[in-house]
Amino acid sequence: MSADLWVGRDRRSRILDASVVLAASGVIHPRGTLASMGDDDLVIHSSLRGWLAAIFSPAALLLLGAAGVIGVGLRPIPTTLLLLGSGLAGVVLLDLPRYSVFSRRGITRVCPLRRHFLPWHDVVAIERTRPHTATMLRNAVDRGIGEPQISGGLTARGRGRRKWLLADNLESREEHRSLRAVLDDLEVPVMLRAPAPHADAPPTYLYRRRSRGRG
Repeated sequence: MSADLWVGRDRRSRILDASVVLAASGVIHPRGTLASMGDDDLVIHSSLRGWLAAIFSPAALLLLGAAGVIGVGLRPIPTTLLLLGSGLAGVVLLDLPRYSVFSRRGITRVCPLRRHFLPWHDVVAIERTRPHTATMLRNAVDRGIGEPQISGGLTARGRGRRKWLLADNLESREEHRSLRAVLDDLEVPVMLRAPAPHADAPPTYLYRRRSRGRG
């Protein structure tokens, strides 16, 4: 056996041994991907519709501003449009979560360009976002007929006026029960002020599966 072949086998053996240790410790999964969440963590996803609506405004401003700069140069109006579009794009990419992970340590808001971790001692309550206008009108028309429809995503209420968006769409009742179970197991009291969704609300992971299928 040549020396080069022996060195190659020895290197692969050390890599394999290191992978086994990391997999056993939970740092990486057996498939080789980095472990970003535990098996008991709850993941609630945002909707594709909300993402498209959030991206539309900065994209339109950037296109208008770029067209103006190309046409007339760095004049005040096109430059202002570019700056506004860039600012809104930064907010979307840095602060609009694709999904949120609820664990015993806290909440991780996974945005396109960053992961924002919120420890539970910084969170006072989990609340519902403002209901959709269509839902409010439907509940007003159907008042007294069946249970009112619930809409809106989830937010984390911090101390004072601090507030963070966690998901922009309604979760299922099973996900809602899982969220309540996570909060009940915490050492720090965190209230669940978000009302339970209606019975036919689909789970948010269905969006994730559809998006993977399209990709």
